[in-house]
Amino acid sequence: MCEKSFKFLYTLIMHTRIHNGELPYACVECNKSFRYSGQLKVHQSIHTGEQPKSCVICNKVFTQQYRLKLHQRKHTGNRPYSCAVCSKSLTEKGNLKKHQRVHIGQRPYSFDICNKVFTQKDHLKLHERIHTGEQPYCCDM
Repeated sequence: MCEKSFKFLYTLIMHTRIHNGELPYACVECNKSFRYSGQLKVHQSIHTGEQPKSCVICNKVFTQQYRLKLHQRKHTGNRPYSCAVCSKSLTEKGNLKKHQRVHIGQRPYSFDICNKVFTQKDHLKLHERIHTGEQPYCCDM
């Protein structure tokens, strides 16, 4: 019995594929199957001739140049988007927009039990689990 548990259903689904051998992503060219969609995308470059892009630091592979560029910011510390109010810098424009809610006082997500408010829905969902102690996604394999 594995007994691992996960906060997110998606993570459990990915994990269970290790146990059950599920390979849901099949190449339409040669029928070779893969556990993860990213593996299939890299494989398809064999048929298309497109060269996958690889991170020179950790060897993670990407099929799109812009995704590699975003990833490399984790290694380089490059944070090109800066908040005009507090100078906090972020790697993605969308994350800057979420951050700016802090300064305008916008906290659209609230938790009824403790009345805590959040700028992002994901933060609210994670906070709820503090009260419940929930790790709702358990591996039963």
